This record gives sequence, C-alpha cells and structure tokens, in this order.
Amino acid sequence: MSINTSVVTSTGNRVVKEFKELHRSRNRRQKNRTIIEGPTVFSVFVDNGVTPVSVIAHQSDRTTIDICSRRQIPLTLASEHVVHAAGGTVTTPGPVALIDIPMAATLQRSNTLVLVDIADPGNVGTMIRTSAAFGWDVAYAGATADPWAPKTIRAATGAHVYTRLIPLPQGLGPIREAGLTILASIVDDGDTPARSTDPVALLIGSEAHGLPEWALGPDATPVSIEMPGGVESLNAAIAAGILVHQLS
Repeated sequence: MSINTSVVTSTGNRVVKEFKELHRSRNRRQKNRTIIEGPTVFSVFVDNGVTPVSVIAHQSDRTTIDICSRRQIPLTLASEHVVHAAGGTVTTPGPVALIDIPMAATLQRSNTLVLVDIADPGNVGTMIRTSAAFGWDVAYAGATADPWAPKTIRAATGAHVYTRLIPLPQGLGPIREAGLTILASIVDDGDTPARSTDPVALLIGSEAHGLPEWALGPDATPVSIEMPGGVESLNAAIAAGILVHQLS
C-alpha cells in the first residue's frame, strides 16, 4: 500500500489536481470517475466493496489512515486547506476519495423512481437515498443533475451503493418494455396512489415545471398527493418520498 508520508501543503500537487479536475461534470464523464467525501460516505462505499483509486486525508485522520493501510488503498496525507480544495468545499472534514463510476444499470421489472428534469443535485441525492431506503431503483432522464456529482453523493449520504442508477432516453418506451406500470406525479386531480402487486415506474418532475408532455402519455396514470392544508405544491424530493412510501 502506498502512503505518501510527507504532508502535501500545496493545492498544485499532482494528486490534488486529479481530484480538482473531477469537480467538472465534463471531466467526470470523460474519465468515468468521481469523488466522494466525508467519513460517513467514505465508510459506506468502502464497507460495500468499493475500492477507491486514491484517497486524500488530513494528517491527523487516524481512522482513514488505518482503513487505507488495511485495505491497501493509496493514500496522500495533506493539510486541511488541501483536503478542502480536493473535495471542493470549505466544510468537508475529509477524507476525499477518487472512485471509478460503476457501469450504468438497465431497467428491470422492479419499482423504479424516475427523475425527469430534476436539476438540483441536493434533490437528486435525497431521492436516491429515499429510493434506496425502500428498495427502489432510480432512473433519470432529461435535464436531471448528474447523479454522480460530488454534491449529489453528499446529499445521498452513500446510498448509491444500495440502489441501481439507470440513465433513460426521453420517452416512455423503455419503461413500457420493462413491464412497469407507469405513474406520473402531478399536483392536482390525479389518482390517490396505492400499493400495487405489479412493479411501477413513478415519474417525478421539477417543482417549478412539473413533468414534460412526453411523460404524460395516455399510458401514464396521473397520481397526486392529497394536501388539505392549502399549500400549492411540495418540494420534488419531499413529494417523491411521500409517494414512494405510499406505493411501497
């Protein structure tokens, strides 16, 4: 196992630059890699069989040093501001790890939350976490934020390892072909969702614009959350959580 025992104090270090490059989505796509950060997310990924390509941690982080030593993971020790630069935030306590993005999954005949044009990485991460909690898969389409962006992974608190992430082209064809009952979430006048013995694809759109026309085809059953309190709409991630719970 390679541990750089000298403490890196410059953000211009070669290893640190490799991490910083992955703050950009274009570089993540080209290299098929991303970064994870924080002790909880790091532990979840490593404990579930993900071996980081390399890790940057603060020189006093004995837990990460021990984990990397036991598991033969390349580790670079760094000062606090370098760890922050590698992770892209000023609040991350580290460690920051570089991982390969796993191969994309494909639709199966199982309950699937379909994210359509969900632009906020925090909402995407929350939906991934909710889906994992209830044993659902996650598909994403349109202008949905990168599910492997560091901010998305932080919001999901490591739940990526507990669910399947599926990129979808625009259109309901692949969902129909997978044999899923299609449910489209709308604000008003939809059916009350209920548990089904058949697996479903639940489509969630953005709070601001809802679902696009292609997601509201004749074979999609509209569903709505009853809200007697008078609020016009819910945050997309909150709405997804309520509906997934009602359907599970």
